[in-house]
Amino acid sequence: LYSSMIHAREWIAGEVNRRLLEWFIKGWREEKPDVVNILNSTELWFVLVQNPDGYQYTFDGDRLWRKTLRDNDPDGPGPLVPDNLITGVDGVDGNRNYPEHWNFDDEGSGTITSDETYRGPAAASEPETQAMIGLMQTIHPKYHISYHSFGNLLLYPFGFQVNTPSADDPIYVACAGTDKKPAVQGYNPGVGADLYTTNGEQTDYAAAVEGALAITPELGEGNQASGFEFPDSEGEVQHEFLINKDFAVAAARSAADPDNPVSPVKLTTQPFYLNTATV
Repeated sequence: LYSSMIHAREWIAGEVNRRLLEWFIKGWREEKPDVVNILNSTELWFVLVQNPDGYQYTFDGDRLWRKTLRDNDPDGPGPLVPDNLITGVDGVDGNRNYPEHWNFDDEGSGTITSDETYRGPAAASEPETQAMIGLMQTIHPKYHISYHSFGNLLLYPFGFQVNTPSADDPIYVACAGTDKKPAVQGYNPGVGADLYTTNGEQTDYAAAVEGALAITPELGEGNQASGFEFPDSEGEVQHEFLINKDFAVAAARSAADPDNPVSPVKLTTQPFYLNTATV
């Protein structure tokens, strides 16, 4: 399962995911052996825009809008034009709304509606969340790649608490690589909470409830350090896709035997970690 755009402003995430889908389709049509072998044995699911209303609003109202368009006031949603009734108190952060350590604390998600990480009134309260949960419960993904921006990171569970790697940590290290050998050029892999804590988060839910191996690529911001407004440059967009492609394809190739992933940096899954003493 490849998903993107749970946060409305992260346009590059949706475009990298779209180009990945297109790459698989073209490879199938052109009978590329690596693509044909994957698609003959593995179902690939793509959700390009998880937050369609918020995404539309980044065109019609606020380019840097992050959340959904839940009317928290309530004063009516208004038409999607700049003088509408959508304000900063509206919206829910879909990536804090999942029923996995939802409302665990006020650091990993917001309790007030104006917070950009507002978790919503209840776990899985949002239709977007319910739709993705329904999809996961239907397809039971072995791997879940959830594209975000920005940060040049490869994050994996758990995010709700610091210093809390999952029991699957050796598999994640093989998938995402290490600081010296990252699976995506120039990215820093690690446990999600190493960046900051998150609760009610999508990949934590996919891992804890569905048993998926779930990884969040936090894509780059372009050569001009453009933040969430990735440059409208074909060369830079294609570069971001290409440096992420091998990692994404490796996840698809790994679905048949998830515990022993096809590592893009040729790492193997260690049975356990061992720290040795010299004396």
